[in-house]
Amino acid sequence: MSDERTPAEIASNYPPRKSSMVRACTTPVIGAPHEWLFDEVTAELLACLNAPGLTRESLFTTFRDTAGAFASPSMRNQGKGRFFRGPNAKAATRLAAARPQSWLDVLRVRDVGPDMFYDMFAMMLVRWVHRFGESLPVFIAADGTPLDGVDIKVYPSPATGSPVIVNVRQGIGFDAATDGVFAFPAIGEYILATATASIRVEVPVATPVTRVGIGSPGALTVFHDPEIVSLSVHPAKDAYAAKHAQGGDTYDKDGNVCGSCDKFSFVKQEDIEAPAVLAVAADPASDRTVLTGLVPGHYVIAGYSSDGIIITTVRDVVMDYASLREIGLDHGFDLSRLEVEPPTRAFLQGNIVQQHQEDTNWCGLYALAHAFSYWAPVRYNPMGDNGQWLGEHVKDGWTSTWLHSLLLYASFGLIPAAVSLFTDDPSPGTLQETMTLGARYFGFSYQGYSYESLGKDEALKQLKRWIHAGVPVIVTVDERMDEGEGHWSSEHYKVLVGYDDHAHYRYADDDGIEHIADGAFYFQNSGGQGETRPDPDSVSAELREDHDDYNRVPTGNEADSYTVFWKKWETGGIPTFSDSFWCLPIYPVDFIKAFSPDPDA
Repeated sequence: MSDERTPAEIASNYPPRKSSMVRACTTPVIGAPHEWLFDEVTAELLACLNAPGLTRESLFTTFRDTAGAFASPSMRNQGKGRFFRGPNAKAATRLAAARPQSWLDVLRVRDVGPDMFYDMFAMMLVRWVHRFGESLPVFIAADGTPLDGVDIKVYPSPATGSPVIVNVRQGIGFDAATDGVFAFPAIGEYILATATASIRVEVPVATPVTRVGIGSPGALTVFHDPEIVSLSVHPAKDAYAAKHAQGGDTYDKDGNVCGSCDKFSFVKQEDIEAPAVLAVAADPASDRTVLTGLVPGHYVIAGYSSDGIIITTVRDVVMDYASLREIGLDHGFDLSRLEVEPPTRAFLQGNIVQQHQEDTNWCGLYALAHAFSYWAPVRYNPMGDNGQWLGEHVKDGWTSTWLHSLLLYASFGLIPAAVSLFTDDPSPGTLQETMTLGARYFGFSYQGYSYESLGKDEALKQLKRWIHAGVPVIVTVDERMDEGEGHWSSEHYKVLVGYDDHAHYRYADDDGIEHIADGAFYFQNSGGQGETRPDPDSVSAELREDHDDYNRVPTGNEADSYTVFWKKWETGGIPTFSDSFWCLPIYPVDFIKAFSPDPDA
């Protein structure tokens, strides 16, 4: 490729050669440099940067998601290119005004370095992929290099109807009928077939690129943090025991079977998964581990910390004898999915390790710990900065605490207010304001939303969109819907992790007649109210949840039918102090702060 730089730029070797940029931007996607992909995505970027009315603020909105496009994204912004780290940096203003006409023009903007270009390229790749479908398959050989000159048939699973014939050119598939780029059209399972073999592949939420191939023998490459010391592979389960029906051992923060455990306990993820069929040590000098010899099946891949417990998982990994797959243990998010119709069923990419709040009122802080651990499990895990740690470090402000206690005095009497002020749990709960401040301090999104003005269908759809985007969502609910508004005793925070429009949950009314509620949300619940299912007699019949259906869930540790959740969500706010229909989506916005062991970094 020709060198388009000026003589002065060539002499200083900055900006870099196009070949260097092509290699840096496309190799993580394709497995080799790919000039055509670089030009396609760069054209998308230039169109964005030349959009009428572009401002610094709209640039921040566009590029708030630079995660999820690659298995190992660049997230540290070393050296130049730091405007994504703060809204006051001037580089974004300069870039919005530059109207660049080439990739070189972008790098010629002051303080816009190669790393920033890489991050923008990653996000524009997501936009480019979504012009064609949900996820771009990149077809690879056993060594990870791109396939070329191969035809593959793609069927939805189970295989029905005619396949899409895909011509593979340098790793990218093109529909043989239209010659357009082929992308998987929706999340879900597909069958890929060549003349000699076929495999299944699952496309999960928030996965814009799926690296997959067909070869013999098959192999699964897992990318992970170097702090992951070992991996295990478990056959996927259709359902897990819900929190109130689990039994079994719980552990304290040191990993010992619980004695008193009055403030914290956790359930080992390895105890609730199916027995492992493979366990391997990870090479501390490598960011990837190759697994071979897996028989066909659906799997959960788990990563262990140096404390010897599972801290993170990836679910719905499908392997066949000829499967070549690459996955990352880091979870991605894709905020562009907030603008489209959500699918009828979606779960986060992995299960969140359970933490129980025991006798504390720290459900809000445990909810933060759950959501944080989904993104940064090496730091936020049961034996690290867990829910108890957050409960001891994030507090309601004194003004809010006194007002809070005054409300208790007016509602319930002097004794509960006094107790709340003179114990080591100084407020009777965690305010929504404290939740957002805590999320912001630790480098995560901190915009709370109240969907009170929306009708039921649209409000629930907004929650589903967050899950489709790969984002856990903290919600405020009232686990005892019969007590109405203006009370505190049963307001509770828990984390939404999945949903299924087609789920059917049975319940019996006061006369013992069985009914069915359609659709369900699934949560990671740290405890508090709602652990046992029989509701008070004063709860109206259509809101009862007392059937064995609620004893097992496909993800998380709790289920609510849409009907019941809506009522819980509606009555979850406390007048003056918190909003009804409130939620707090959690995803990293300052990667250094979110993933660093020192939040002041």
